[in-house]
Amino acid sequence: MVAKYLTAGLAQPVHALLHSDPWAIESLNRECTAVKRPESERRADAVLVASTLSEKLRRYRFSVQSHEFRAPASTRLRGEPRGNVRDVWEDTRLEAMQRLSEHGSVKFADLASADRQSTLFDVLRKLDKPPKYPIASTSDAVIDTVNAPFCALDYLRDKCLEAGTTTEVTASALESFLTRCEFAGICWQETRPGHHLLGADYSPPTMFSIIWDEVTRLSKEIAVATIIGSPLEKAIKRDIGHLNARYAKDSRLVSFCDKIKSQQIRILEAIEPDDLLTS
Repeated sequence: MVAKYLTAGLAQPVHALLHSDPWAIESLNRECTAVKRPESERRADAVLVASTLSEKLRRYRFSVQSHEFRAPASTRLRGEPRGNVRDVWEDTRLEAMQRLSEHGSVKFADLASADRQSTLFDVLRKLDKPPKYPIASTSDAVIDTVNAPFCALDYLRDKCLEAGTTTEVTASALESFLTRCEFAGICWQETRPGHHLLGADYSPPTMFSIIWDEVTRLSKEIAVATIIGSPLEKAIKRDIGHLNARYAKDSRLVSFCDKIKSQQIRILEAIEPDDLLTS
């Protein structure tokens, strides 16, 4: 719990949970802040992410097989290798994308290819949404490619339930994915020479970028629940209430509570796992 770190005189307990080395808590610089990056760098290009993801998945599988850390990431305990919010977030996202990449005859690169978007969204529009679980693979590469994102969402749904998040979290991710795909499909159909629905400089999101966003969001929820122990807002409120009740006479109490609240804001504002790294 956050509170037990405070009683040891450590002013930034949640900061330590975010750090890639959870044992570095005692040597943290109290002035450290989240890495600031241009907005254009905060959401990586879908094609670039997709082109490097296969290699990242390969390295992740090798690390798991070498017993460098436990998998799935949501089973890790705080303090063990990669047992912190940032790493559980990143690794859970990789595990979900691994499920996506393994589905039937999925064409992974097609999900991020601009040339394939109209076809993919048109096929999605004609299929049952969401597909019935468990999702069966087919001999049709296009159908498997369209269904593959649902495999990632199904994986994360199970992990969310295991971590104790609410059912609304996973339901909202699925609804968001379908709604955004519906809109993107219309945009891609209308994106042709001389006709741009949203302007000549606007490129509609790809199916890959949409599923990547939803997987990233769900993986963050799982990481917070796994390491902090409950949804973030409840965990912060619980521990601040505990501190106020038990350590009301401690002169450092206000400062400690303020630092916990600032870390809560930092987690909430994070878009990518690396937003939780320190400079």
